[in-house]
Amino acid sequence: MGSLSVRDAQDCVLQHAVIRDSEVVNLEASLGRVLAEEIRANRDQPPFDVSAMDGFALRSADLDKTPMALSIIEDIKAGDTPAKIVRPGQCSRIMTGAQVPEGADAVIRVEDTRALSDENVEIRLAVKPGNDIRLLGESMRNGQVVLTAGTEITPGVVGVLATVKCAQMKVFRRPRVAILSTGNELEGITEPFDPNKIPNSNSYALMAQAQALGIEPVLLGIARDDPEELAQFLRRGLLFDVLLVSGGSSVGVHDLVRPTLEALGVDMHFWRVEMRPGHPLAFGTTSSTLVFGLPGNPVSSMVCFEQFVLPALRRMMGHSRLFRRTMKARPAHPVKIRPGRTEFIRVVLECDEANRKPGAYIVSSTGTQSSGALLSMALADALLIVPSTSSGLAAGESAVVQLLDGAEFQCDPGFEGGRMSTARIGILTISDRASRGVYEDKGGPAIHAWLSRVLLSPWEAVARVIPDEQPQIEDALRELSDIEACSLIVTTGGTGPALRDVTPEATEAVCTKMMAGFGELMRGASLKFVPTAILSRQAAGIRGKSLIINLPGKPSAIDDCLNAVFPAVPYCLDLIEGAWLETDPQHCVAFRPGQAKK
Repeated sequence: MGSLSVRDAQDCVLQHAVIRDSEVVNLEASLGRVLAEEIRANRDQPPFDVSAMDGFALRSADLDKTPMALSIIEDIKAGDTPAKIVRPGQCSRIMTGAQVPEGADAVIRVEDTRALSDENVEIRLAVKPGNDIRLLGESMRNGQVVLTAGTEITPGVVGVLATVKCAQMKVFRRPRVAILSTGNELEGITEPFDPNKIPNSNSYALMAQAQALGIEPVLLGIARDDPEELAQFLRRGLLFDVLLVSGGSSVGVHDLVRPTLEALGVDMHFWRVEMRPGHPLAFGTTSSTLVFGLPGNPVSSMVCFEQFVLPALRRMMGHSRLFRRTMKARPAHPVKIRPGRTEFIRVVLECDEANRKPGAYIVSSTGTQSSGALLSMALADALLIVPSTSSGLAAGESAVVQLLDGAEFQCDPGFEGGRMSTARIGILTISDRASRGVYEDKGGPAIHAWLSRVLLSPWEAVARVIPDEQPQIEDALRELSDIEACSLIVTTGGTGPALRDVTPEATEAVCTKMMAGFGELMRGASLKFVPTAILSRQAAGIRGKSLIINLPGKPSAIDDCLNAVFPAVPYCLDLIEGAWLETDPQHCVAFRPGQAKK
C-alpha cells in the first residue's frame, strides 16, 4: 500500500471511529461531556413576569407627562409575592428578579427616578409597556426541548441543566485508551539513569494529550523488541477501545509492531502518510479497537496524535467539532521545505504589531524542526501548515496555523491535505403534540441517530420541533435553507392522509423543483413491511442549494426510508451545487454514506 494523503488518512480513521454507548453522570461531573439524550424544561422560565432592573413597577399609561410623581405602595424583593395591585398613580419599589405585581406593565430603573419621600417617587422618563420586564416563559417553556442529544456540556449548558433540575443525565461514554511504548533503547521513568538509553517521554506526552481531552489513559509500560513480549503487551492493549503504540511501526528489520498486530488479527488500513513529521504512521482496527501505530520520534508521535487520534477520540465521545482550531497568520521569515508532503512546523504565535489589524498574527519557528527535538514542541503555540504542493512560504505570505491548545474546536481540519466538507443538516419534527411538549419527539432523535451511524465526516444538526401548521412548516423550511444554510433538510411527520398532514404541501410551496423519485422509492421500501405505506405521501424537493426530504413520523419507517434513498443523496447534492464530477459518485465527503455502524 502506498502512502495516503493527510486528508485520506483522516477520512479513513473517522470512518472507523464510532460514537460510544452512553452512561449516566452527575451534573457535577458533566463538564466537557456530550449529551446522549434531549433535555426538556420542567417549568416555565421565568415562572412569572420578573423585573430586569432595580427600580419601580408601574403603569406606563400614567406617564403621559413627565416628570410624574407616583405613590409607592410596597417594596418587592426577589422571592417575595406581591401583595398589592398597582392602580393609577401608584407604583411598587422592585428589585431585580422580583415578581412584577398585578396592574403594572413596565419597570423603570431607579437611575431614571428621584426620591421625593419614603412614600413618593418622581418618574423622569416615559416608558413603553414591557420595559425592563422579563416575561413569563421568555427563556424556556415547560416541556420545551432546551438541549438536544449531541450538545457539548459547557459551563452555560451546566447552568441550563441546573435550571431544569437535571441532577443526572445520559452522556456518551469516553473511550478507554491504552498507551504502549516499544523499543530496547527506552528507559522507564523510575529506572536508574543509563547513558546508553533514551527516556520514555512518548508515553507521558501522549498521556497528557489524552488527558487534555478529559480522558485518563492507562500506561501499559515498555515492550522490548521481542515478538513474544510485544504480542503479550499488544493483547492487553487490544482489550481497550483505543490502543496507541509508540515506535516500531516503520519498515526496519526490528520494527515488529505492524506484523505482530496483523498476526493478532488487526486489520491494517494504512501505514504511511504523506506528512512531515509523522510519515511512518500506521492505523488498524479490530471489531472493537482502533489501533494507532505512532512514530517513535516524540514530535512525530505528538503531531500524529493531533491530526488523527484527537479527532477520532472526540468523535467517539459524541462531539461534532473534531479538529483543533485553525487561523490565518504570516511567517516572520521565509520557510523552505521539500515538496511532496504536508509539513507541520512548530511555531510561536504573536500579534502582528506592524499591521495593527484585529486578528493579524505572525509566526516564528521554535528552532530546530528535528522530529526528536521535543523542547521545540514544548515551546510551540501552533503548527504552521505548508501544503504538500508547496516548496515553502515567503516571509509575510498568508498561511494556515493550527493551534495546539485551548477549548475551541472546529468541524473542518481547515488546511490543504486535510480539507473535508462539513455538512449542516436540518432535522424538522412536525407534530402538534410534540411541539406542545405533551408527547416525546421520537422522529427527530431517530433521524439524528441514523445519520450518526452512517455519515463518515463531521456534521452539524439544526433541529426544530413545530406544529402541523402549513405556514409554520414553510417558514421553518425557509429558515433551515436560506438562513441556516443546511445542505440537507429531513422532516418527520405530517405525510399521512389526515386533514392536518400538510408537510408535502408545505414542501412543494417552498421548493423550486420537486423530486418525485425520492417519494416513490421510500414508499416502495415501506411497502415491503406494511401494506398501509401506500397511504404515505412522502415528498422531496430542492430549494436553492438545499435538498428537502419528507419522512414519516414512525421511527422504524424513518430507518427504512433513509436506507432506501440515502445512497442517492451525495450525487444529488453535487448536482445541486453544480459540481458534475461524474467520475466519482462519492466525492461529496461530508455526505458519503458508509455501512451503518452497529
